[in-house]
Amino acid sequence: MGPDAFGFAVAAHPGEPDTAWFAPAVKDECRAPKDARLAVTRTWDGGAEVETLDGGLSDQPRYDLIYRHALVADASGRRLAMGSTTGDLRVSEDGGEGWTGVTTGLPPVAALAFAAD
Repeated sequence: MGPDAFGFAVAAHPGEPDTAWFAPAVKDECRAPKDARLAVTRTWDGGAEVETLDGGLSDQPRYDLIYRHALVADASGRRLAMGSTTGDLRVSEDGGEGWTGVTTGLPPVAALAFAAD
């Protein structure tokens, strides 16, 4: 999976302005995950380079999306959470390198937030 030009969700690192995470999708007219895979991409350098982070995410075809406010980073930028249109809730404790499922079967997740410390 290469760099992506479209996606609904973007989470910016709170302390590193060149770091952000994205949930890629095909395009506005085809709202499906790129390559039918749920993944998150990350840039460390303001978008010059993008890497795919899919550790712990299924490599089976998926057609759920991550809405605009359903990919979030905590105040440290190390913890991330994402919820999908199929009610899949996942967290990462390592900046998106690996993802752990919290629950499935929720209604479509429209927004997430971490509680203030």
